[in-house]
Amino acid sequence: MKQLTSILGMIVVLAALAHAQTPPTWTDETGASLTSPVLADLDGDGSPEALVAAYDSSGGLLFAWHGDGTRVAGFPVFLIGGAVAPVAVGDVLGVHGIPKIAVSTTQRAYLLHANGNVMPGWPIRRNGSSPPSLADLDGDGDLEVLVPGSGELAAFHHDGVPVTGFPVPAQDELTGVAVGDLDADGDPEIVAGSFFGGALPSEYVFAWHHDGTPVIGFPIPTPGPVRGTPLLIDLDADP
Repeated sequence: MKQLTSILGMIVVLAALAHAQTPPTWTDETGASLTSPVLADLDGDGSPEALVAAYDSSGGLLFAWHGDGTRVAGFPVFLIGGAVAPVAVGDVLGVHGIPKIAVSTTQRAYLLHANGNVMPGWPIRRNGSSPPSLADLDGDGDLEVLVPGSGELAAFHHDGVPVTGFPVPAQDELTGVAVGDLDADGDPEIVAGSFFGGALPSEYVFAWHHDGTPVIGFPIPTPGPVRGTPLLIDLDADP
C-alpha cells in the first residue's frame, strides 16, 4: 500500500509507513501548484495512474503518472485558467469501464479522454474554484458532468450539451457537490454549500432534484461560509 501526496509543486509517493524512516518511492518536481491527487486506471492495465490538476503563471495543467513514477504519454495537458481543484474520473459513457476525466478551471470546464485529448463539445466557458463531479442525473446509464461555479450550478452531458433544467442559480461561489437520494424516490438529489471571499454573515446549503428544481426546505442558511464539499449520510437509519 502506498500514500500519494503533493507538496509545494512536487508529487510524492510514499510507501505505507510500517517504519517512520521509510523513504519516498518516487518524486517528481512539476514547478506548479498542485491540487489533491486522484487515482484511476487510465490505460486498462489493472494498475491505477495518479492524476493531479495544477496551475502556474501560464494557466492550468493536468499531470498523470504511472505507478513507477513515469509520466503518462500525452500529459501534462495544458488548460485555460487555473486548475485549482481536484479532477473527477469515471466511466462517463457507460462503455466497458473506459474512464473520462472532468477538470474545472477558473475559466473553463473540460472533459478529456483517458489519453488527455479533449472530448468533442468541450471545453465550456465556466468560472469557479470547486471540483467537478460525475453523476447519472437522467437514469440513462451514462454520467453527467456537474460543474459548480460562481452563482450557479451547471450540468452537462458528455457531448457538452447542457442538461435540461440547468444551470440553476445559487448565491455566491458553490462548493463541490454531493449526490444522493435524499427523498428515497429513486432519483438523485444534488447538495452544495456556498461561500464568498468576503465572508458574508450568512451563506447557504442548497439542494436540487435531478431535474434542477429546488428540494423543499432548501436552501438552508448557515452562520458563515461553507467551505467543504457536503457529505450525505443516513445518521438515524430511517427509510
